[in-house]
Amino acid sequence: GVPWDLYRKCRVFEGVHVSLRLSEKIRHRVCYKFVKTCRSTMEQVRILAGDGAPDMIYVVFSGVQTRGRGRYGRQWLAGAGNIFVSFHFNAKERALNALVMCFSVLVRRVLARITPVCVKWPNDIYGQKGKIAGAIVETDRNWHTLGLGINTQVAPLSYVSSLAQEARSVPSNEAVIADILEELVVWLDGRCCFSAMREEWLSHDLYLNKRVRVDTQKGAFEEGVFVGVDDNGCALLACDGYQRVMVNGSMRPVKNR
Repeated sequence: GVPWDLYRKCRVFEGVHVSLRLSEKIRHRVCYKFVKTCRSTMEQVRILAGDGAPDMIYVVFSGVQTRGRGRYGRQWLAGAGNIFVSFHFNAKERALNALVMCFSVLVRRVLARITPVCVKWPNDIYGQKGKIAGAIVETDRNWHTLGLGINTQVAPLSYVSSLAQEARSVPSNEAVIADILEELVVWLDGRCCFSAMREEWLSHDLYLNKRVRVDTQKGAFEEGVFVGVDDNGCALLACDGYQRVMVNGSMRPVKNR
């Protein structure tokens, strides 16, 4: 379990009491901390974990995040009242292929209880009016850090959306984070790999069987019909007679020829 002084410290910060209502099953396995403001919750959660107990999940969430980042070093724009949270855990010797896509499935399950949402390869979640959430994963040996941003109250850009814009009522940020933690622990205990979640991911995909363009980090791109993903989370494009496997990139729709 968690020593009482650490347990108390992780739940009270600068006089602000913020608690997550976790089930008895996982409460002893989660050490969390709320901070009013920080550069990055991914940085803060590693500080909280220190050397880290391998059976614990460490969580930091913040009211304001000033230097949050997405894929390829892009900035995740802040919006007052939104969720900025990171999860840090040890996967031991078990390889976690397509971790960010597995995590997207778990987050989609939680958000789908609030409003209809779908996934977009490889790491985004969309509502009917635009992007609502995005995730990023960083790995150091057996430790994985999952950073998650969810627009619960505010859409910081005109072409994205928020839960408040799409749902009649939105739970508190703490309730959403707690539900994601419950899903995460069950998934980790089940030792699931992406192959076991692939069909669920595909059944909620935004662009399946549609013509898309995938831009890579180096400026190249590939265009074709998005026909699915493999067990490693790579996108499969049907490109005029051949199939292209895309390991990474940014996907967007294009008009059919």
